[in-house]
Amino acid sequence: QDFIFATGGETQRRAAKLLRGRSFYIALLTECAALRILEALALPPTSQVTNAAGKFLIVAPNTEQTRVRLAQVQRDFDQWFLEHAYGQSGIGLASLPASCNDFLTRPGANEPPFRDLMRRLFETLETAKSRRLDLCAPAAPAPIFADYLDRFEPEKGVCAIDGRSPATEPLPGTDEQYACALSLDQIEIGGLLTRKSRVLIAPQRLGGDGSLQVPIFGYHIKFTGAEEQSGRFGDAARSGELRRAWDFGLPEDGDAPIFRGYARRYIDAYVPAFGEPSSWELDRYARLDAD
Repeated sequence: QDFIFATGGETQRRAAKLLRGRSFYIALLTECAALRILEALALPPTSQVTNAAGKFLIVAPNTEQTRVRLAQVQRDFDQWFLEHAYGQSGIGLASLPASCNDFLTRPGANEPPFRDLMRRLFETLETAKSRRLDLCAPAAPAPIFADYLDRFEPEKGVCAIDGRSPATEPLPGTDEQYACALSLDQIEIGGLLTRKSRVLIAPQRLGGDGSLQVPIFGYHIKFTGAEEQSGRFGDAARSGELRRAWDFGLPEDGDAPIFRGYARRYIDAYVPAFGEPSSWELDRYARLDAD
């Protein structure tokens, strides 16, 4: 909640785009975090059971190699949030060993084993939340940003959106306000969700319009239009350059099929606009002048 509703000098003026962009950025963070874990553990997409409400669930082998790689991935996540969010937010990983018996209901059991497993997993997750960034660990990154003040440029100052980051680029539509790359990405997402219909995730920058500036855990994000406008990206998918592609565009009309050959994601990005008035409201504004 602190991440989505963070306030700065220019947040009220851009409230709609920021709220829409930050909400979707949470989804991007969890999607890229889950993808990063799957690739670190060499697991297929089917090992990811769920991903919703800022949480994901992955089934992985209970091996020493898995535990070592998960610890490294957690350190990578912590470093990303320290660099781009100055430790104000983060992603915590919780793991719990399980066996076949944790998925089988026995006669006379007071509680289904899987429900008990999930309860214990969420308790472990609460512990991980209280140790965010794990700054007290022996190998933890330094909690002091020694070069923080040196990053500010006098003529640009602090980010007008989040109120704490060094500003790097001018805000669109202004001459004197500046913002950081992360805030500009969130504003851009708020607009792209209403104009584009697909989102792509790749380890290399895809280039062109609709690309975000800040990679998320090593993945680059790009928004594109319909297939007729930007192509199919089949070569990139076959070569492994493209990791994920989701279609969130609305159908052209109520009878058109919603599936257009791509994995579908429901994203609440529709923005109503004034069009031709309905017959019942033709006279509603008749008493007002043309302006």
